[in-house]
Amino acid sequence: MSKSLKLTLIVIILVMLGLVIANAFWHGDSLYKGAYAPIVEKSQLRQQEERQSDAEDHSDEPQAPGFKEKDIDRQRGDGFSTY
Repeated sequence: MSKSLKLTLIVIILVMLGLVIANAFWHGDSLYKGAYAPIVEKSQLRQQEERQSDAEDHSDEPQAPGFKEKDIDRQRGDGFSTY
């Protein structure tokens, strides 16, 4: 084996070992971990408010869907933060 071939093999082995070590310590799932957290929190708060308002303001009269203020706000959305 020539010196250049040995050097090339050593470099390739070192690069592979570096990739294996980097893979062992990499936590790539943390990059987008909280990307949808604000949207999910708003959805949970909205559902909780609906349950509370349904429990408090429950009446026998029918109410047309889409005419409540919160329904209008929900249709309008929050720009790019909506699903």
